[in-house]
Amino acid sequence: MREVVFKPADKGGNVVVWPVDMYEAEAFRQLKDHKCYRSLSRNPTEEFKNKLDTILCEAVSAGIITKSVHEGLMVKFPVTPSLYLLPKVHKSLERPPGRPIVSGCGSLCEPVCRFLDYYLKPCVECLPSYVRDSTDVLRRLDDIKMEDDMFLVSCDVESLYTCIDHDLGLASSRYFLQMRDLPGELIELLLQLLHFVLRHNYFVFKNRFYLQLRGVAMGATCAPSFANLFLGHWERETVQPLVEKLQGEVLSWMRFIDDILFVWQGSRSDLDRFLNLLNNNDKNITLTQTVCQTEISFLDINIRVTEAGCLETSVYRKETAVNSLLHASSFHPGHQKRSIPIGKFLRAKRICTSKQDFDKESQILQERFTQRG
Repeated sequence: MREVVFKPADKGGNVVVWPVDMYEAEAFRQLKDHKCYRSLSRNPTEEFKNKLDTILCEAVSAGIITKSVHEGLMVKFPVTPSLYLLPKVHKSLERPPGRPIVSGCGSLCEPVCRFLDYYLKPCVECLPSYVRDSTDVLRRLDDIKMEDDMFLVSCDVESLYTCIDHDLGLASSRYFLQMRDLPGELIELLLQLLHFVLRHNYFVFKNRFYLQLRGVAMGATCAPSFANLFLGHWERETVQPLVEKLQGEVLSWMRFIDDILFVWQGSRSDLDRFLNLLNNNDKNITLTQTVCQTEISFLDINIRVTEAGCLETSVYRKETAVNSLLHASSFHPGHQKRSIPIGKFLRAKRICTSKQDFDKESQILQERFTQRG
């Protein structure tokens, strides 16, 4: 019997050797949250499969989807989803909390989740706060000139995927789907399928079956889009009105899923009041925040304020990040291995504002590539 499990770290590229008893204790600690999970007495796959088939058959009969789409959305022999944890060693090295992931490959809802994401993702890309990647962040930071009364603020939404109330999440998706040029009956079907995915998210862990009562399964294709729209609706309904009420001003609010960056212009006391009001909500949203006037990190970017008030950027790595570059002895095709240094040095050139930072990052990259052969 194995006494340890090997898991990739949630962030940083590490491989973590996790004692089995510690791994299982962390999983059961989370599963004991009765607001989020409920234990099931048996495998509900067949029952849930019949419910989904009824929904899709009615959609075919109503002419909302074709028979071929119906066939593509059904899984004849679904695999039971399973729960596993990714250790958050960037939070704690000794007793890392685990990020719960539901592996749904071949599961009942896998095709439906892809179908939903096809319609939800364009809504996400239209959100004012949406940033695609680091390049998009750099573009937004270009025109900002910091003054004495301005603060850099980064926020993180705690446990986003498991904190979303189903009804509030569905209402958010409905709001944004109705803004698209889609037939009303298709929107209702999408919401019905989303409701099914949320309310029938089951999985197995240690031969026990569970149902997730709140939030969306991290691992589902549509989960990032669903969570994005939930926060997009919160930004529209809560953040914007608060900004208008307060004396300060929010500049360049941007968000990558649950990571938020913005510039506050005004007093520190008004900023603290703003952040407290954001945390005082009925949507189960809790923000952790970092406030600074000189330097802050966001995604893989370190942002630094110069004496002239300009923003300089460089590459940021977490303290727990390791050298996980592909090794030269890998059997990957040669052109793929040759493209990695090109991509990494171009990324460094793109992110690093000053030649000094680029030279420093180049030296780090050279050492890392040398270590990997």
